[in-house]
Amino acid sequence: MPDTDLTISVPSFDMEDLRTDHRGVSPVIGVVLMVAITVILAAIIASSVLGFGSNVNTPVNGGADITRDQGSPGTSEVTWVNGGNAEEINVTVNYNGTTATTTLTETGEIAFIEEDSSVDGLTKSGGKILVGPPGSGDSEITIVVLGVKGQTETVLQKQKVII
Repeated sequence: MPDTDLTISVPSFDMEDLRTDHRGVSPVIGVVLMVAITVILAAIIASSVLGFGSNVNTPVNGGADITRDQGSPGTSEVTWVNGGNAEEINVTVNYNGTTATTTLTETGEIAFIEEDSSVDGLTKSGGKILVGPPGSGDSEITIVVLGVKGQTETVLQKQKVII
């Protein structure tokens, strides 16, 4: 068996060398990192405690069909065809600076908009919105259909119609 000389060297530590070793993180960088971590944690805690993001409303969706009755001049209809998540639908008619609104509460319900010579401007009569006076030509109205769910309203459709 060959004679091998096995030597193990143990490094010596001098306390003065440890105090002057510059390989660690400087105090300035340490303070910056601590401040950054504190700010991030404060933002996370504040957002969860104050409830940021919990007040985001999802838009109301639903479907409505606006048609002009070709067989009956001076008549348009708004039909609630798809409920979506809407609780009700508000149908607002704008004509010459005035507005009238009717509410549909069930899918399949219809709001009628009719021209009526006995009415001045717009008026709501039962489930109908009456537009008048008809004048010599066609009357242009704007129909706005809003889906409503709680306090949230979303425009589902907006259309100009000649009646």
